[in-house]
Amino acid sequence: MFESHLSSRLTDLDLCVGEGDPNGVVKACSEVLGSGGLDPDQAALIHLERGEALAAVGLHEPAAADFDAALELEPDFGAAFHARAALRLTLGELDAALEDVEAAVKISTQADHLELRSRIHLALGNWDRALFNAEGALNFGFEGAEPHFTAAQALLQLDRTDEALERIGQAMAMEPDRTDFVATRDAIRESLGDGALMGDTAIGAGEVALTEGEPDTCAAGTDC
Repeated sequence: MFESHLSSRLTDLDLCVGEGDPNGVVKACSEVLGSGGLDPDQAALIHLERGEALAAVGLHEPAAADFDAALELEPDFGAAFHARAALRLTLGELDAALEDVEAAVKISTQADHLELRSRIHLALGNWDRALFNAEGALNFGFEGAEPHFTAAQALLQLDRTDEALERIGQAMAMEPDRTDFVATRDAIRESLGDGALMGDTAIGAGEVALTEGEPDTCAAGTDC
């Protein structure tokens, strides 16, 4: 009986921390939490995993509750601050999102934290800071098109259109079929007076790039 219970718990744990279907992750994590006997750090991780799965299917309120629970158990859990910041950005709670991502950066300066911070600053209209953090994310090894996209949008708002066109080109080289990338490219071309290949679009809330300063110095602070 004990061996059967242990096997079931290990299976649920594997499903909970795996890359499976979000609904399956929620079910497995709930089973693990319900079984009890977890250390605080283990329970915090399970709450984080379940919260991210809930957020993925649009269940924002219970996701936020899980992130809160994770941070109550582990107050220095940078990944939970990051997840809650991302959720708050989605919900338009920008000041709270910035506060959370700053906490994550204080705990550990990581590329994904800087990338998220760049998008939050972009949504707040802080073009220079958005650009700085996007570039910082790339300098810290972020892999993906998002920082280039953020950079393009920030540069356009800063009237640095030639640089913006270059950065959106870098983003599109990585993900050529993204409609938001195409829309931003067309907006940049329109700003440059180049109507070729333009479609109907507007600039969305994406990310940013940096051209001056020391990204690691700014990244370590709370006011970048």
